[in-house]
Amino acid sequence: MEEVFSFLLLIVIIAVRKRFEVKKIQYTYSDVALGAMVLVGVIACIGPFLSEGFQNWTSIGKRLEILLGFLLMLFGISSIIYRICRVRQEQEQFEQQMLWNERLLNEQKKYYELLLQKEEMTKKIRHDMKSQLACLSRFLEKEEYDNAREYLGELTGDIKRLNILISTGNDVVDIVVNDIVQSEKIKINWKGKIPSRLNMTNAEICILFSNLLKNAAEAVRDMEDKTVSVTVKLTGHHLILEESNRTMKPVIIEDGRLKTTKHDKEKHGIGSRNMIEIAEKYNGDVSFRCENGIFYVKIILLDTI
Repeated sequence: MEEVFSFLLLIVIIAVRKRFEVKKIQYTYSDVALGAMVLVGVIACIGPFLSEGFQNWTSIGKRLEILLGFLLMLFGISSIIYRICRVRQEQEQFEQQMLWNERLLNEQKKYYELLLQKEEMTKKIRHDMKSQLACLSRFLEKEEYDNAREYLGELTGDIKRLNILISTGNDVVDIVVNDIVQSEKIKINWKGKIPSRLNMTNAEICILFSNLLKNAAEAVRDMEDKTVSVTVKLTGHHLILEESNRTMKPVIIEDGRLKTTKHDKEKHGIGSRNMIEIAEKYNGDVSFRCENGIFYVKIILLDTI
C-alpha cells in the first residue's frame, strides 16, 4: 500500500514538473531532502491505517502522527513546486539575456559596417581627387563650362554623402541619425548636444537611437510633413531625450507602455521594448503620449554622462 501511494505521488510530481516545462534541471541535496520529506509524510499519513486499519486511528497520538505527516508532505510538495517555478524563471531570464545579447551584437555589427562604408568612400574620393581636379581643369581650359558644371555637381554629390547633415555631438549618434535621415528621406529638427562620451556601449547607443528614429520615420512615411523633432537635455549626469512626430496611425498606450496595433505582435513592438530595456538598465524610464495627432516619446537615462 505504501509503495502504491508513493508511486502515485511520484507520478503527480513528474506531471507538475512537466507542466512547468523545466528542462535540464540539476538536482541538489536539498531536492533529495525534500523528496525524502514527502515520502516520510506519506508514510506518517498512511502508517496508522496500515498498522491498525480503521480501528483506534482516532486516538490523539494517531491524529498527531497523521497531522505531522500531512504537514511534512504539504511542505515538501510546496517546496518542490516552488523550486520548479524558480528554475523556470531563471531559464526565462537566461533566454531573455541571450536574446538581448544577440540584439546588441547585431547592432554593433551594423554600426561598424556603417563606419567601414564611410571610410571606404572617403578613401575612394581622396584617391581620385587629383585626377578629378585635373579633369575639371581641362574642362575650364577648353571653356567647356557646361561639362565643368556637370562634373563639379557629380563631385559635390559624392562629397555631400560624406558630410554630417546633423551634428549631435556624439560620433556614434551622428552615424545612426544621418544614416536614417538619408535612407528614410525624413527631416530631423535636432536641438541640443549629446556628450561625446557616454557611459553606454556603442551597441546600446545604436539600438536606442535607431529604434527611436525608425519608429518615427515609419509614422511620417506617408505624410507630406516628414519632420521629426528631437530635443536633448542634460541635467547633471542625466540625459533626457524628447522626440515628437505627427502620426495618422492609431496609437494605443496602456499603463504608460506602447502597444502595437499590427497583427503580428510577436515581431512588432520590439523597438519600444528595446528602448525600455536600455532605459531600465540605466535606472531610467521611457514614456509615451499622443495628443492632437502628435506622438511624443520621452527617454530618461540616469548617470550616463
